[in-house]
Amino acid sequence: MAQLTATQKAGVTATAVADKTAAAGAKQTSTAAFIPYATQTAAAKVTSTAVGRAVASATGQAKASVTAAAKALLTANAIASKTATAGAAATARAQAWGPKATAAIVAIQTSAAQTSTAVAADVAAAETAAAGNAKATLTAIAMNASSAATAAAAIPSNPNITVHPARETVTLNLTECSSVSFISAATGNQGAIDAQWQQNDGTGTGWVDINALSDPGLLAGNAATYSGATTQMLSITPDATENGYSYRCVFTYETDTAGVGGAVSEPLTLVVHD
Repeated sequence: MAQLTATQKAGVTATAVADKTAAAGAKQTSTAAFIPYATQTAAAKVTSTAVGRAVASATGQAKASVTAAAKALLTANAIASKTATAGAAATARAQAWGPKATAAIVAIQTSAAQTSTAVAADVAAAETAAAGNAKATLTAIAMNASSAATAAAAIPSNPNITVHPARETVTLNLTECSSVSFISAATGNQGAIDAQWQQNDGTGTGWVDINALSDPGLLAGNAATYSGATTQMLSITPDATENGYSYRCVFTYETDTAGVGGAVSEPLTLVVHD
């Protein structure tokens, strides 16, 4: 093989160096160009991702808003439809029941009027019946009262004193008046009534029938005179010795077949002085 000359070798070497230099330069140029591209590509990718997410979010929000609006519209339409239907139904019922309601009211009013009339008639009848019953009851009561009074009158009872001596104490001034009278009276349902005046001189003798004073022993020291001792009025012409004497009247039936006994008036005391 032919030997290269030094010049040729130098030329080859220079060419080879030039080629390497050119290749290295190209490689550096290529690397330098690639780095910004890669960076830009990564940035573009990030931006694209962000944009995609933003678009997706906006799309979701828009979709949700549209869905909500659609639902609201559907709900509003449904409510409006139901309201209209209810209104139409109410109107239909009112139209259908209007005449019937009027008829029902008329029927109720008629029934009420009839009931009122019937009640008024019943009240009038009740009042008439009550008046009749009251009259009958009053008549019966009057008859019963009369019968009771008659029956009571038929029951034997003591004489009933209607008049007692007017005062408990009677003062007689003998220089002004010489006599005095006492009155007592009684009624009864067992026939005639006898009156008997009695005297009590306070000496322990007790009550003594004045007509018994006709006994000379009772008249001892007693100059008084009496009249009406067995009537409703007793008259006395006393003297000073009868000061403090008491008097009363006893009433009994002439014929006490029922044995009811007598009745005694309230006593009075005679005060005598000159």
